[in-house]
Amino acid sequence: AEIGHIMFTCTGSEANDLALRIARTCTGGTGFVVTETAYHGVTVALAEMSPSLGLPLPKDSHVRLVPAPSSATDAGDVFAHHVQGALADMKKSGIRPAALLVDTIFSSDGVFADPPGFLRPAVEAVRADGALFIADEVQPGFGRCGEQMWGFARHGLVPDLVTMGKPMGNGHPVAGMAARPELLAEFGRRSRYFNTFGGNPVSAAAGIAVLEVIEAEGLMQNAQRT
Repeated sequence: AEIGHIMFTCTGSEANDLALRIARTCTGGTGFVVTETAYHGVTVALAEMSPSLGLPLPKDSHVRLVPAPSSATDAGDVFAHHVQGALADMKKSGIRPAALLVDTIFSSDGVFADPPGFLRPAVEAVRADGALFIADEVQPGFGRCGEQMWGFARHGLVPDLVTMGKPMGNGHPVAGMAARPELLAEFGRRSRYFNTFGGNPVSAAAGIAVLEVIEAEGLMQNAQRT
């Protein structure tokens, strides 16, 4: 199924944290693959998946780090090779993989955009192992890449979970996590989630205003020209 549902939160960290919970619940796995200098948030769980914060991985960590793609010529094959190596290392340690979590333009790793489509082999490898693909769109989303509204769209992919942060409200604390409906149905059968201020009327108004400005002022086209 395509992305069909969204749950609102206040911050990108909360959105990513919820995505981790859903990935663990729906796959039965605990292992996550992230890039070597990624940033995904500041909760206890996400600090471990944000090596850019400078924190060493605990010895018993279920997180595996892979280099970000650095060469446009063979980015897809090399990145997929590293991801497959991380998955194999998990299995060797008796860890079941839950998800690959990446910022789809690798903002914290140095910005790696090309060639479009290079993410596909890595995502296919992750799904073949029963894990999910979480697209962190906090920085590439909302038209910043110019060609499409979302960074993952440049790769011809439909993620399992998509996370968004404060750019949704032009800095106002509004964020969200979008998902394939069957994942949320499974999560809902096994767990509860609520967010006291997520999707409140003020945040919703800010989010709607941002979408209207993106469209009315042609900001996606401006990003492409720039």
